Amino acid sequence: MATTKGLAAKARIIRVAAELFYRQGYHAGGLNQVLEIANAPKGSFYYYFGSKEELASETIDYFAGLILSRIKQELLDPGVTSGTNAIKSFVEAI
Repeated sequence: MATTKGLAAKARIIRVAAELFYRQGYHAGGLNQVLEIANAPKGSFYYYFGSKEELASETIDYFAGLILSRIKQELLDPGVTSGTNAIKSFVEAI
């Protein structure tokens, strides 16, 4: 079972990978670069992820969570008068 510190390391690797894949593309973003920026040992990568493809899948889930969170934020904004306006506001924000 992963510790809180371990889960924080996993989350850090996912955040860094998501940023690198977004800026450089999946093929250009290397695992060594991800691990260096995330300040994580190579062993921790293979503890949490079986492959770069699995990490990519987790980064997609990470981005989906960010988008859903932002949509919820827009829909729950008391200044928004309709769902259509909330979606319009969200699209304009991104």
